[in-house]
Amino acid sequence: AILAACLVAAGIFIFSALASTPSLVKEVAVTELGAISNPSAPYLLRDVGVSGLLGGRVLWAFGDTIFFRKSTSGYNGYSSTAAYSMLSTPTVVREVLDAKGAPESPLLPFTVEELNYNKNSGDPSKRYALWPAAIIPESSGSVLVLYDRLKVYPGTLNYEHISTGLARVRAGSTTAERVNDSLFVGKSDQYLHSHVAYGGYHYFYNCTMRTASMNSDCSVARTTTVLDRSQYTF
Repeated sequence: AILAACLVAAGIFIFSALASTPSLVKEVAVTELGAISNPSAPYLLRDVGVSGLLGGRVLWAFGDTIFFRKSTSGYNGYSSTAAYSMLSTPTVVREVLDAKGAPESPLLPFTVEELNYNKNSGDPSKRYALWPAAIIPESSGSVLVLYDRLKVYPGTLNYEHISTGLARVRAGSTTAERVNDSLFVGKSDQYLHSHVAYGGYHYFYNCTMRTASMNSDCSVARTTTVLDRSQYTF
């Protein structure tokens, strides 16, 4: 049996399916479990949302997180945050909050170059962003976070993809260590979509929507060693 979870409009849907081969999946049930929230910080507004097991709990990785109140360090949002939930209550998350009730730190820390760019751009909508795309099991004590490193510009969905990176999170922590900023580089090589682990391999998908169409062209990469770019085949 295959059990997967996805975040849709800040809610969790659990899909339970039976698969006889990797290419044949039959959906048998969908159950909505409700919105994800932190009772200690109900004012947080979060984007994205990927999850994985770490240290016996569920690690949630979020994208843009707005606080609606400034943190002790002077921020009113981060481009990524993380929180944990228990397996029995996956929609109720907990995380370390600072003295003002904001998340203590971002999940994916910026470099000095990125921080300076964001500070000096003069426009909050012109910035570097680091958005998690998948959580990849590594060991019982750590996971890898696949993330999109990009520049955001003014306007609707106006993004420039720079690279796909990997960061490591250790059990109990909500702050990652960036270990590879350039696993894939450039707009045409993102491989951010729908990571799957199966049969000893990790599969990554890169999809580009055709102009004036709802169809996409996709390529797939696979590897047994996620951190070693030379071991990928396509």
